[in-house]
Amino acid sequence: MKYAPQLCVPVTALPKGNEWIYELKYDGYRILAVNSRLISRNGKDWTDRFKSIQAPSNMVLDGEVVSESFSDVRKSSSLAYMVFDILSLDDVDLRDKPLLKRKEILQSVIAAGSNIQCSDYKKTFTQAEFDALCKGGFEGIIAKRANSTYSGTRNGDWVKLKCRPHAITPQVTGVGKSKYPNY
Repeated sequence: MKYAPQLCVPVTALPKGNEWIYELKYDGYRILAVNSRLISRNGKDWTDRFKSIQAPSNMVLDGEVVSESFSDVRKSSSLAYMVFDILSLDDVDLRDKPLLKRKEILQSVIAAGSNIQCSDYKKTFTQAEFDALCKGGFEGIIAKRANSTYSGTRNGDWVKLKCRPHAITPQVTGVGKSKYPNY
């Protein structure tokens, strides 16, 4: 089974409506964990580059490898794999299931406390929250249709809204330790 990463469409405003969920946009390397191998968005095997990330052998995950200390990921010894989707579990293809169902499955199979962590999400997100997030030094937000399947294309079900460049001055300490609840 071949896997291609789901891609985001850039937007200039938060999407409207209640069919969206919202996640942080991480500043790291997009990685598919495919049966113990860490594969870049462009199909390169990066398992040896990220030796501290032990990808599970019985699932396919989509996420971002980030540095817990906000240093350059290529030079950091403290890495985390922030997983935001599960595509397969025990050879069962999950890509046709709705996103929220896949997230439920993901939460049930990722062990707490490891350097593989489930990316948190919110069901509502306001412009004021986005502005505060940008002032806090985050890169932006990804909005995803809650009932979308995983097509492995750039179809508009996932969109990204980036913070303005002058707003990016990191003021958080480590993955998951921010002043923003749920992030």
